[in-house]
Amino acid sequence: MRSPIYVGNANPLPAGAVETVAREIGCEVAALKAVIEVEASGRWFNRDGTLPRRFEPHKLPAAIRERIRWVGGWEKAAALSTTAREALFAEVFKMDPEAACAATSWGGPQIMGFNAGTVGYPSAIAMVQAFADDAQAQLDAMVSFMRASGLLGALRGQDWSAFARGYNGPGQVDRYAGLLASAYRRHAGQSSPTVLRLGDRGPSVTELQRALGLEADGVFGPDTLAAVRAYQEAEGLPADGIVGARTWTQLRTAVEKPKPAAAPDAFDRRVEQAQKAAGAAGAGAAALRGLTDGLGDTAQTVLAGAVGVAVVALAVAFVIGRLRAGRTA
Repeated sequence: MRSPIYVGNANPLPAGAVETVAREIGCEVAALKAVIEVEASGRWFNRDGTLPRRFEPHKLPAAIRERIRWVGGWEKAAALSTTAREALFAEVFKMDPEAACAATSWGGPQIMGFNAGTVGYPSAIAMVQAFADDAQAQLDAMVSFMRASGLLGALRGQDWSAFARGYNGPGQVDRYAGLLASAYRRHAGQSSPTVLRLGDRGPSVTELQRALGLEADGVFGPDTLAAVRAYQEAEGLPADGIVGARTWTQLRTAVEKPKPAAAPDAFDRRVEQAQKAAGAAGAGAAALRGLTDGLGDTAQTVLAGAVGVAVVALAVAFVIGRLRAGRTA
């Protein structure tokens, strides 16, 4: 008996595959793992090696819905038991295999078959067969879908609400955003930063404004938006004006980085030169005093005192002259 289309080699994901993909798309490993956990239920194949699948009869072409006497939307489809859903899939597959596969979500990423072209396959059947053979194909398709749907920015910025809306639709944004945030926290050991955008208010906006050197009023208005976009552009980030994980990381790194010691200005350098000159003069005085060692006590005292006074006077005059020259330069 021929195996169903959703049965293949079921090759597991290679070690380090998630880390490699995260690096390629520029997101945190923990963020990608969170998406896999929530959107793929953390698994690429069922325990029996079959490909996870969910048939959605309301997604069938109208002609086929009429043939199977299907009337109703996603609410009716959601109420189907697993047995009834599988039986209906088998019935439609006999009529039109491509239509049946196109109206089903497949694999860990639960990508609908009608998105096969979007993720690089010529047909829904080709996508299903690739998914059934290899978990890597599923992960690659997941990334392709996120890229085509414009969700990589939300993933990189850990904007879970935007990601959930784009990946799961508008129906349960808060639920999926919460699941993604919780999964990220488990994998990263910390919470995602607060995502800020135009119109937001509060302490996080105040922190943002201070990091940008703005007047901190806690209101994300047009001026803050312009400053954020300018900063993002200067840092090579997408200048969308939304402050997500990557923008926060850049800002906080810049604030925490130790500032290099300021270079001495011209006046400081002149003072240093004057100090060195005074030191050299003092050394010269010491040498001259050594020459008096062979003289008598009285002569030695007189000569050493005279020399010492002269040297110190010269040194002081030099220092004062240099400082005056610096102040009037």
